[in-house]
Amino acid sequence: MVYVSDGALRPRSELTPVDTSNWVAYPGRGVRIGAPSNAWELIPTRQEVASQRYDEIQAVDPSVANVFRDLSLLAANDAYRLILMKRDGTAWLQIKSSSLLPNETFEDVIERQRAALVAENIIPFNERWVPLPVGDAIRWTIDVSPPNSQIINRQFQYLVVVSGQLYTLTFSAQLPDFDEYAPMFETMALSFAIE
Repeated sequence: MVYVSDGALRPRSELTPVDTSNWVAYPGRGVRIGAPSNAWELIPTRQEVASQRYDEIQAVDPSVANVFRDLSLLAANDAYRLILMKRDGTAWLQIKSSSLLPNETFEDVIERQRAALVAENIIPFNERWVPLPVGDAIRWTIDVSPPNSQIINRQFQYLVVVSGQLYTLTFSAQLPDFDEYAPMFETMALSFAIE
């Protein structure tokens, strides 16, 4: 347990080492993050590019194409700074940002975000303090289901405030795959940078 900048006592995240020798930096709107070069794909923000790529993926694997389509619809929203998808469609990352409310503290942000999740019947658990290079973050784990689906996706959600902006990094995978991806997600979060 450690005390973090807001004075709260929280457990610190312990990382499992991951080989990053084949990683590259993926650029987004004012942010970047590292990931394996041969396994991940940047979701285009321009819909005509995304539509063409969707057709290419659809011809090979319709289920992966469906994941790509859903993510590309989010990528058109300016709040999303960067979206990555694992090429096989089994994991994805969304980075978005929003301005803090006037006089809002990091602890206020945490409580507001937690309340928003609980209002949707999503209960965050396994809360951790994670010292990212851009600043101290809170990470929690959540389980969500897409509408009209029995699939459960598990997510690491990181909240970090930099220069009056809240950055939310959400790493997702289907529940059976999540533990396999968790060390890579943690390492990707450490590579997050603001440009």
